[in-house]
Amino acid sequence: SPIRPGDRVAIIGNTFADQLRIHGYLETLLLTRSSEDPVSIRNLGWGGDMLNARDRPTNFPSEASTLAAHKTDVIVACFGMGESFNGPQGLDDFKSQLRSLITSHAGKSYNGESEVRLVLVSPIAYEDLGRLTPKTEKRNQDLNAYTDAMRDVATEENIPFVDLFSTSRYLMDESVGPNLTTNGIHLNSYGYWAISRT
Repeated sequence: SPIRPGDRVAIIGNTFADQLRIHGYLETLLLTRSSEDPVSIRNLGWGGDMLNARDRPTNFPSEASTLAAHKTDVIVACFGMGESFNGPQGLDDFKSQLRSLITSHAGKSYNGESEVRLVLVSPIAYEDLGRLTPKTEKRNQDLNAYTDAMRDVATEENIPFVDLFSTSRYLMDESVGPNLTTNGIHLNSYGYWAISRT
C-alpha cells in the first residue's frame, strides 16, 4: 500500500489538496484504517498551486524544512488542474515539471531513516453544471490528457498513481444523486466524502 500504518504523510498541491483539511474525510478514513498504528497527516496544500507556481508570503518556511520537521515518510502530490488550462500544448512542460518534482525529492530522507516515497494524484473531472460550466467536454478532454500524462510519468518512475479523473467522471455521470462540486472544479462536502473513499 502506498500509505502504511504509522506513516507520516504530507499532502502538497492545489486547491483540491488544500480543502482536504476543511472537509476531513480523507484524514478520518486513513486514521480508521491505521488505528492501531495511526498515520499522521500534515496538509501543505495551497489554493491555486501548480508545479511551477507555488508562491508563498515572505519568510514562509521552506517546504523542505516543513517536511523534515514533520519527519515525512510519504508525500501525496495533487497537481494537474491548474496546469490543464494550458491545453494540449502544455503537456510536455507538465511532464517535465512532474519529473522535476520527483527529482527534487529523490534520495531525501525527511524522516531521518528512509527515502521519502511519493504518490501522484490526478485532478478530478470537470462537472457539468449547465450554464455555470461552459465547454465541459473540452475541459474534460484536457483534464483526461493531463491525467494520462501523470500516469505515464508515474509508470516511468515506478511511483504510485491515483486516478481521480476517472472516478469523479463516473460519479458525475450518475443521473441521480447530489452534485460533487460547487463550480465544476472545486469539490463540495459530498464530493470530498465520495472522492476520499477512493
